[in-house]
Amino acid sequence: MTRPAPLSRPVSGLLIIGTLPYSAWLLESLMPTGLDPLTSYVSELSARDRPSSGIFRASDFAAGTLFLLAAGLALPHELRAVPRPRWAVTGWSALILFALGSLGDALLPMSCAPTTDLECSRLETAGLLPFTHQAHTLTSTAGTTTVLIGALAPNTAAHRYNRWPLLQTMGGPLLGLAFAATLWTLTAYVSTGTAGAASNQLGLAQRTHLLLIAAWTTALAASIWHSPTRGTAPSSPDSPKPTPEAGPLTTVRADHQLASRPIDRRRTTVKATKRSWRVAAIGAILLSVALPATYLGTTTAQAQAAGSPSPTDEPTMEDTSPPIGDPITCDNGPLPDTDQAALDATGLNDVQPPQC
Repeated sequence: MTRPAPLSRPVSGLLIIGTLPYSAWLLESLMPTGLDPLTSYVSELSARDRPSSGIFRASDFAAGTLFLLAAGLALPHELRAVPRPRWAVTGWSALILFALGSLGDALLPMSCAPTTDLECSRLETAGLLPFTHQAHTLTSTAGTTTVLIGALAPNTAAHRYNRWPLLQTMGGPLLGLAFAATLWTLTAYVSTGTAGAASNQLGLAQRTHLLLIAAWTTALAASIWHSPTRGTAPSSPDSPKPTPEAGPLTTVRADHQLASRPIDRRRTTVKATKRSWRVAAIGAILLSVALPATYLGTTTAQAQAAGSPSPTDEPTMEDTSPPIGDPITCDNGPLPDTDQAALDATGLNDVQPPQC
């Protein structure tokens, strides 16, 4: 008979509740945001010039606060475990950095939406927007990087320390798909040219990545919620006692069959890693099919934006030769070879020159 860890339920509850505001961008279809979900950044929802931006900034702040509390509760207990589970410590530390990145996104919003506002895009390229706009890019990039590390480390800890059974099953596929979605997002961002983000599926790629991260966070929360801990009562005097090497959020099993057969941690870790890379490879194959179409669409849109002629358009001939006759005087002054004294003598200097 087992009992839940003392902090399993609080940590799990904070993760689940934090996932809700983290996914608040799903409400954009119900609000007049003026953005296209297929082509716009999710961060543009909280830009200062967007309607309802305060709601999305508040959701980012709430998600960052809840994730910070969850990781802040779990990390000290992992640090006190003997021996210390390094992968679990790494995972919770990365989640703390991810939470700080979400708080930074809320406190340092974008000034405008460059995918829909050409003037905003021009100012962003020239570096003339406020510091908060540029800082938001840094916090978003840091959040994306740390959340991937924060997902990889707990997945490895689940197999290496034999904890969190649900994460052992679902963590690998979700993480592989999340890495594939990140690659898709980066590729769509790089392919964005003079035609802007409307020429690719940058918004769709980023939103797919956020959905997968939310699904992984939910799987982690459910795994922690159902994980027993040490302090279990053995069924008989001959039953092995739980080992003290696991942290308060670690699953410890006390049956004879599992205790008599030592777990090859390295082998399970390798299997989990191979499974994640296998799913990521499948996602990369799917991307290799979708990315050529994205690139062709981007090239076509850039050519149209640059004003290049279409193959079906007939070339037109324009007469650009200068007019034949005496030189005329423009409104910006007489021509160099004009005698100003002669003009004054004839009185022609008072005549208004034609517009050039």
